[in-house]
Amino acid sequence: TMSKKVEVTDRDQLRAVRITDLVNEILSFAPELYDNFKISAINVGLMGHMGAGKSSLLNTLFTSISKSLYSGFKVGNADSTHVTSKFVRINLTKNIFITDAWGFSNGNYKKGEFELMLQGKMEIGTHESLGKNIPAKNFSSTQDIISNKLHCLLFVIPCSAYNNDDHIKDIIYYMNQAKKFNVRFLVVLTRIDRIDDLATKPEDILFNDEVANIKKAVSQSTSVPERWIFAMTNYVDQTTKNMHIDYNALLLIREMIRVAVDSLEVEDKSLTIKAKEAIDSLEVEDKSITIKAKEAVDSLEVEDKSITIKAKEAVDSLEV
Repeated sequence: TMSKKVEVTDRDQLRAVRITDLVNEILSFAPELYDNFKISAINVGLMGHMGAGKSSLLNTLFTSISKSLYSGFKVGNADSTHVTSKFVRINLTKNIFITDAWGFSNGNYKKGEFELMLQGKMEIGTHESLGKNIPAKNFSSTQDIISNKLHCLLFVIPCSAYNNDDHIKDIIYYMNQAKKFNVRFLVVLTRIDRIDDLATKPEDILFNDEVANIKKAVSQSTSVPERWIFAMTNYVDQTTKNMHIDYNALLLIREMIRVAVDSLEVEDKSLTIKAKEAIDSLEVEDKSITIKAKEAVDSLEVEDKSITIKAKEAVDSLEV
């Protein structure tokens, strides 16, 4: 029993150190540190069915990088009157924005709205920073669209629905749509601790075989890589911070950054290729113009020679 206590204590101490490192890494992240990126922040979309646990996930993400519990986002459920009714943009950090979308149910997304959200063309209702609302401007210029394009999408489902056909179909559909716009796709399984026959403690999530099997099943059903599937215990009715809930949330944020940067690098290469193709096109066009100009000069020279000959013939005719 004594050795087990020491082992747990050691793990807690290691996690405490790791949490400090992760928080510092996340808070210091800035896209401008990468030479190629011309944007000041990465954008992460948050979506899922009504009552999936998006708001409690937001509270958890904020708490994990804060010194105290954060509960600024009102938590509802599938039958609650509280629903996100418009796109809300939130500063998780100075350089990480989250766009919270309304929970979908019975086709409440109009045709094309999700695609507009992915591209950064959807009107944002409010801009929220740690619970302080300020009006958000509409996206009108090309620069607005570029800077608001999503780089990563978190798709939230309750863990109890991991084998629900409707949820699986939604994951596959929205993942494929996201791929079209080079948006990376992470799946978040919430309320892992509320499954009766699992009863997983936050500190055991990363090492629990049943949790691993659930992630594997979701991966096999959807083709989402297991490393992009996260099982979470969210802050709901806790009264103090829990380092293990924080640790799992920080791992999720770190992966959000990684896949967003990967998305930007692919996009940057794509833009570089397109720019090169445009330059090649201009060079070909320039050569074509040069050839046409030369042909025109040659034509004028031939025409000039013809005129000279005709003039000479006219003079000869007069002399005769």
